[in-house]
Amino acid sequence: MQKNTLTFKKKYLTMFVLVVVALLNHNLIALTSAQTFSVTLDAHQGDTLGIEPALTANGVDFDSDIFPAKMDFRLGLSEFERFEFSANLRSNFAFGPLGNVLVLGRTELDTAGKYDVGISGEGVAASAGALKLSASAYNVNVGYFRALDAYKEQVRPRLVFAANDATSGERIDSGVVEFGIGGLYRLDRTTVLELYPHFSWIDGKFAFYGSMATVFRKVIETDDIAIRIKGASLPAINLIENIELDSASISDVNESYMALGIEYRLSRRALPSVRTSVWLGFQTSAGELQVSPGIKGTVTQKLTEIPLTYTFEFTLEPYRIDGFKYHGSANLDYRLTDTDVLSFGLARAPWGELNRGEAAGSELLITTGYKYSF
Repeated sequence: MQKNTLTFKKKYLTMFVLVVVALLNHNLIALTSAQTFSVTLDAHQGDTLGIEPALTANGVDFDSDIFPAKMDFRLGLSEFERFEFSANLRSNFAFGPLGNVLVLGRTELDTAGKYDVGISGEGVAASAGALKLSASAYNVNVGYFRALDAYKEQVRPRLVFAANDATSGERIDSGVVEFGIGGLYRLDRTTVLELYPHFSWIDGKFAFYGSMATVFRKVIETDDIAIRIKGASLPAINLIENIELDSASISDVNESYMALGIEYRLSRRALPSVRTSVWLGFQTSAGELQVSPGIKGTVTQKLTEIPLTYTFEFTLEPYRIDGFKYHGSANLDYRLTDTDVLSFGLARAPWGELNRGEAAGSELLITTGYKYSF
């Protein structure tokens, strides 16, 4: 059995190499017009070790008089067992009273039938603020196609997409349709209101998540202070923390949480950029209210003495039901030349392996990459 599995993985690796060579020889992804070209190798250790090589071309020109755009393409081979293909689009143009409009499109697919597609548009009016609309459909969590994406800020809820079928004892797949509307509004030069609600339809059940904030610019020199509120109401049967429970024991209601936080952003010349926040969270579970504190932090800096950029992040939010309760990550970018960059990253989170749609457990993610800019 082990020999057959190894032969199967070698076959997929050989196919991946042949596809990459074909793309390079026939210029099917227009690498000559790309702004950056990168090769990455990710490894994630949970119950098993998973390896994922990928080839990416960013900033490929899509010439059109009506809709000029830049496109990003990615071809990956996850765990040497399934191919992944991604195509992202971004276009920036002027449109009437909305002023400058940014349109983003996302398509991610694999040979196992998983998908994550979406489109968003944001109109930026210089004097008033911005309006953002989005729509998406998916049957995987953020991080399924690129594991590191799950650790980024402002990601959608992480769900169980294979809920227990109480009648047959088997697992059934469920997809999500999601819509978002929000934006920001400037009260004056130093005060900004932000509102970003999202509404989802999850396997026949309504769900909600979102955030709002009041941001005070340059309160202390160039530093900002924000008062934030975030929360979610999600089907209990689709929550990751309930994956090991029998579906018959889970009540057919939504579980919810809300958190209030104060954030400080340090932004000074020659100092690291620091973003930290403290929270008080309220979570309802099985009809009971639980209250707990939380803290988040991010530190990043581009060093001048050595050609290195570092980023460290951590999250301690035990009340959350829509994302990582606890996680930490670190990333280093080392500039070999003006055009060549090496990257290395580490990330760890309980239940992290569920980003890949697998069983429960803690996951250590290691990312490595090389990027060339034209």
